[in-house]
Amino acid sequence: MTVLSLIPRQRAAVLEAAREIFARRGFLEASWGDIAYRARLSPLRMSEFFKGKKELFDAVVDDVCDEACAKLEAAVGAAWTPAEKMRTFIEVRQGMAERMVQQLRVTPRALRELMPLVEPRLARPRAREVALLTAIFEAGKEQGTFEVRNTRAAARALALGFQHVECTLLRAGLAPGALIRP
Repeated sequence: MTVLSLIPRQRAAVLEAAREIFARRGFLEASWGDIAYRARLSPLRMSEFFKGKKELFDAVVDDVCDEACAKLEAAVGAAWTPAEKMRTFIEVRQGMAERMVQQLRVTPRALRELMPLVEPRLARPRAREVALLTAIFEAGKEQGTFEVRNTRAAARALALGFQHVECTLLRAGLAPGALIRP
């Protein structure tokens, strides 16, 4: 194994360790040393990958969001009709934040602490959601399934609705599906 092949593995180990430590302790209580120890690297070696805890946190958030968006896009892509795609989008998207919170095992206290740090990182995943919804609306409009004048505006409105409800529930310490489930 060459030294170059270790670099992606070490970076991945740092990200996995950081994901676990941030989820367990929150951003403020997580230490660079604890993350390095969990990743089985020296703090100095870890700093070759990330300049600091905030940059590392941003990378963890980006990874979690990218994974969630990829699953959403794959699920929607597997549906056949625009109506099925829209139903799939809503079903998968509805539980996305809840699954991320469960996956990260974030406590309500840690979640309230992390939300202000996470929100600025959400621009790219939100743009992906709007693009996906726009494509669904456009296909539905072409087939006569949806009567939408401005597909992008409709997509942005629906995406913003999901985001607003989700952020409100997360700030209140409730799981995103808490008000939706019977």
